[in-house]
Amino acid sequence: MSDEFLVKMGKRILDGRKTLNYTQEKTAEFADIQYQTIALSEKGQSELKAKSIVGIAKALNMSTDFLLNGTRTEYDLHLLDKEALELTDKQFNCLKKCYLEFIRLCKEEEI
Repeated sequence: MSDEFLVKMGKRILDGRKTLNYTQEKTAEFADIQYQTIALSEKGQSELKAKSIVGIAKALNMSTDFLLNGTRTEYDLHLLDKEALELTDKQFNCLKKCYLEFIRLCKEEEI
């Protein structure tokens, strides 16, 4: 694997972990791996085994496609849907308004 590939994957791990406010230790625990694996991966210094890739993706609520390549899949959207299903009607409507406004602003600013 190229260094660039490992660095990009490491950034996705770091970003995913920070989004969930997880420590490296907590992420490793959920992924059933050593925290040093997370630390090295985030720096792009470790080629992960298949078991580690699957565990990290699951721990960070992302698909393995996204973890490896940065490609979002229907599975990534399903993970969001799953969370949204647990909201009250009022919370869901608030989420919907925020989501639509966010999309509108992104299109205006071409983010």
